[in-house]
Amino acid sequence: MPSDNLEYDPQRERAQRWRRLLEGLGWSVVGPLLLVAALRLAAHDATLELVALNAVSQWLYLPAWVVGMAAWWGRRRSLAGAATCLVLLHVAWIDPRGLVATRAPELSAAATRFRVMSANLLMVNRDKEGIAREVLSAAPDLLLVQELSPAWAERFERDDLVRALPHRSAVARDDSFGIGIYARAPFEAEQLDLFGLPAFRADLRVGARILRVFNFHTLPPRRPDYLETWNGMMGEIAQLVAGQRGPLLLGGDLNATPHNRWFQRLLELGLRSAHEERGRTLASTWPNGLMPFPPIRLDHFLISAEVSLLDVREGEGRGSDHRPIIGDFAL
Repeated sequence: MPSDNLEYDPQRERAQRWRRLLEGLGWSVVGPLLLVAALRLAAHDATLELVALNAVSQWLYLPAWVVGMAAWWGRRRSLAGAATCLVLLHVAWIDPRGLVATRAPELSAAATRFRVMSANLLMVNRDKEGIAREVLSAAPDLLLVQELSPAWAERFERDDLVRALPHRSAVARDDSFGIGIYARAPFEAEQLDLFGLPAFRADLRVGARILRVFNFHTLPPRRPDYLETWNGMMGEIAQLVAGQRGPLLLGGDLNATPHNRWFQRLLELGLRSAHEERGRTLASTWPNGLMPFPPIRLDHFLISAEVSLLDVREGEGRGSDHRPIIGDFAL
């Protein structure tokens, strides 16, 4: 009669041990990501930690792709199913439509083109000439700047930039929240108080129409008290936008990525993201190589339905932790 005892196979035992170890490692990756994803669905950006994790969503869930492929190949169905759920959520949140540029609009003969540049200068940036030359090279009709220090304001008062952008309204500060608007043509500007920090609303004539422009720089949500202020600032921005009618462009450093709740709220109000519309949802503007963080996009152009988008790109931003963004539009 055959024996009921199978012969011990050390090689087979080692293989099984490795499979169990790898499966455990897979769950150690997938388990926390499932928790973060569930919290995004149930309590989007409810805590400081969730704001940070959601901000890097385009990178955060990439390990689930690797685990999922390995789990399906290794026939670990439970792990494969969990990883696949994360992959599907990742695809939905990235939104493949933001990877494909929409067709550029056909402009009428009466349309007026204009270029806008938004640059977080970095208050402590000692290399003033790098960004100054970049502004002159880009030749924007409208320049929005953040982190405008007195030293930066002095650079913008030199002849080359005054000739290029003679009309300006700015608040220079010794902290990181100076802000300004510089333009080729005259405009009417109003300084706003955004939870104690300055912002600008301006009306600029573009062809036969008036374009309303906002320039914002929000407090980064990196501490509990900052998070409270950031939520208040973003809520006030949403209220300002919701009450506007006609052509509108919102630019600046929102300290939010497309995966944060408030960014999505602005889109729900009818604004369009220039980067998403041009298929550049994965583009990044920060930290511009100055810090060991995954690259994300904190700087944005959001536009109303009346504004046509022609193109958007990032600049160099020499010496700053942000790359500037340059958009071509038409009215």
